[in-house]
Parts: sequence; structure tokens; C-alpha cells
Amino acid sequence: MSAPDTNIEKQTKRHSGPLLGIALAVGVGVLAIAAWLLWAADEGNTPRDATPEGGVIAPAGD
Repeated sequence: MSAPDTNIEKQTKRHSGPLLGIALAVGVGVLAIAAWLLWAADEGNTPRDATPEGGVIAPAGD
């Protein structure tokens, strides 16, 4: 069964808030993923304890 009376203008007004909220949530998600990808690309494959020349620092001890 379909709705007996469809008023597009009324439905547009009623749904504008939730649709804006969904759009905002999607935008925040896209920005978060973009920031994560940029951070991951910046980290690269370099180990955290590597020297600028590419060598690895030996642990202190013996």
C-alpha cells in the first residue's frame, strides 16, 4: 500500500534536519579517513628506531 496523501514540501521540511545530520556524519567520517591515510603515508615503512641514514640503533646493554 502507498501513502494516501503525499506532500513533498511537508516531507522535505520534516526530513531536512536528519538529512543534514547524516551528511555531517559522512563528512566527518571522510575527513577522519583522509587524515588517517595521510598519517599512514607520512609514517611510511621506516622503523621507529631507525637513524636518518637508514641504519637501526642497537639496544643499549651488553
